[in-house]
Amino acid sequence: MLSWFDGHLDLAYLAEIGRDLHAPPETCLGRLQPAAITFPSLDEGRVRAVLATIFTEAVDASDPRALDVGPFAYAPDDVEGANRAGMRQLKLYAAWRDAGILRLLGKRGSPVPPLDEGPLVAGILMESADPIRDPDDLNWWVDQGVVAVGLAWWRGTRYAAGNGLEPGAPGDGLTSLGRDLVRRLDELGVVHDVSHLSERATLDLFEMTSATPIA
Repeated sequence: MLSWFDGHLDLAYLAEIGRDLHAPPETCLGRLQPAAITFPSLDEGRVRAVLATIFTEAVDASDPRALDVGPFAYAPDDVEGANRAGMRQLKLYAAWRDAGILRLLGKRGSPVPPLDEGPLVAGILMESADPIRDPDDLNWWVDQGVVAVGLAWWRGTRYAAGNGLEPGAPGDGLTSLGRDLVRRLDELGVVHDVSHLSERATLDLFEMTSATPIA
């Protein structure tokens, strides 16, 4: 019977905004309804492996457009706040692993758990790299199961501009810190996710690396 791999699921984020991922979609509650994704629905649909995100974003709470503030958010340039936001979601994945709900992938090159039996297999995709305090901090995150990193989301990060920035605007590429992180990602074999990078940041990345990205 056919099985599936899903390349992007915001599981920890959905749990943080109130979705009961252990319930069927019809009764899972929380925001973003009607829902399609919970652990039972993934099992029913034979989704055997996923990239599960740590999704965080910098939000200025005084911005009238910032209606979606939650535990995933932190103030712009708040390094420790971003780290805490990412850690909260990482702890959710660790708790689900310890409860036998999913299995986390190890470092690149580690054996992949069998997909035809056992719980859901998840590699962690960091969507917005701000929870990484600096490039030297990346080793720790990789040890926890991070296999792919998107340097920015729509709003951008300390590392790169996001796709919400107008092309040609000041600071629309990789930052100096972002370039250092790209080098470290390549050294550790972490996959680049370019889904939400600005056009300039994407081109900057491609000039620096020959690694195959995902999007």
